Amino acid sequence: MRPHETKTDCIILDHAGLTYAHGFVDMPRIWTLDGKPKKKKDDALVIGVHVCEGCFCAYSKAEYPNACPECGFITKRPEPPQVRAEGELVELNADTMALYKAKRQQQQREERKAARTLEQLIELGKQRGYKEGWAHKIHTERKQWVVNRHG
Repeated sequence: MRPHETKTDCIILDHAGLTYAHGFVDMPRIWTLDGKPKKKKDDALVIGVHVCEGCFCAYSKAEYPNACPECGFITKRPEPPQVRAEGELVELNADTMALYKAKRQQQQREERKAARTLEQLIELGKQRGYKEGWAHKIHTERKQWVVNRHG
């Protein structure tokens, strides 16, 4: 990014997407060799880089909050999701949490017992977000239990 007296333009290709993490290359920075204190999660730097949906120009949301500076595309604010659910609000404390946890564990045990074949165990594991190895482990433990019981 060294300036040249006969050139006025520069094209930057950011294939790794580092602009989203570190900001634009022409953003002012304070350079120092001094160490810096560790950041807390609350101290996260918000860069505010936005990519236009119309022309794919990357620009600063702080400078242009409503429209793309290149093509004038109006940015839309995302609508927050509207969620409605029937239910009853209850106060949660250690006792009710323990009760809900025990009920959930009992339901999971019953589902696991109902899955008799390896294929059913694999499907149950997928529903729960488990790796396929979980189903094979349960299936192997069941076969071993039968061998030991009748052995």
